[in-house]
Amino acid sequence: MNKRLIDDMIPDAYNIIKKLGIANAEGKIGKEFRGYISAYGAAIVTGSLIAATAFYTKEGGAKEKRPLLMRAIYALITKTDVLSANDYSLYEYIKKENTVKTKEKVINSAIAIKLALNFFEEKKELEKGCVETNEFELSF
Repeated sequence: MNKRLIDDMIPDAYNIIKKLGIANAEGKIGKEFRGYISAYGAAIVTGSLIAATAFYTKEGGAKEKRPLLMRAIYALITKTDVLSANDYSLYEYIKKENTVKTKEKVINSAIAIKLALNFFEEKKELEKGCVETNEFELSF
C-alpha cells in the first residue's frame, strides 16, 4: 500500500464514481457499494486477486451493480476513459498482468475508491410503499 499514491488517486476516483453512475445525480450512492469494495479488498488479501475479481465481475444477486467497481478500478489503474471499459476489462488486465505489482495497483485503486466514496451521501432506504420527496415521505 502506497499512501502517497492513494492520495493522488482519490480525485480521479471521485470523478470516476460520478461518471460511471455509482453516485446518482444528487450525489448519493447505494450503501452496498461501501460493503462491496471492502469485501473485494478482503477477498484479495485472503484469497487470490483473480478469483476475487472474477467474483465481483458478475452481478449475481447483488442489490447494486458490483461490476461498476471493477470498471472503476480498471480506469484508475490504466488511466483510460471509464466509459470505454467493460465489466471484464479488469479481469482481462489481471489475467494478462498477474504479478505482485498488479495486485498492489489493484489494492491501491480499491482503497482510493473506498475513500472517495466517503464524499458521497448514502441513499435513504424507504419502507416499502413510501416515496421520498424533498419535504417529507408519503405513504400509500
